[in-house]
Amino acid sequence: MQSVLLAGVRTLIGFIFLISAIGKIVGGTSQFAAVIDRYNVVSGRLSGVIARTVIVVELMLSVMLTLGLFPPLAGYAAAALVAVFALVVAINLLRGQREIPCGCFGSRTASIGWHVVLRNLVMIAASVGSAEAPSMFRGAGASNLSASGFGASFALACGLLIVVYVVRSLQELARVSVQRPVR
Repeated sequence: MQSVLLAGVRTLIGFIFLISAIGKIVGGTSQFAAVIDRYNVVSGRLSGVIARTVIVVELMLSVMLTLGLFPPLAGYAAAALVAVFALVVAINLLRGQREIPCGCFGSRTASIGWHVVLRNLVMIAASVGSAEAPSMFRGAGASNLSASGFGASFALACGLLIVVYVVRSLQELARVSVQRPVR
């Protein structure tokens, strides 16, 4: 039962990456690059390369997580990617810069805040906790479930929190999209 639930959490994280990548593609890679540039942690020239790379990585992680391909690699890579996002947001919040769009689901997202860092920390915990969930494909990097009962429960709780945050983020995205005219 734990393995099925952990695989469900992993699949949920995969769908979040898919929605995130699609939002960035629909919003325009150049718009996402402009959001990255506003974080002021890399030179402007790298923003476009990073934007395209993040989208490709999110799409790859989405497929790997959703289909259960190489669960440990996918789970830990997802955690690492989200940790970078959390760090960049935290750096800007500590700088006092709160008027930067999150960019999580494309360029038309709400401004950053500590809630974004918290959401990312929950997603990191869920990604790590579900990294050992068995794969649906035995020959594709499957592993035995090695998470303890506590670890599994923690990953499941994080998965539920992610659902709440995704719903709230999508509601915010819809609200922001209605307020801002499309260019």
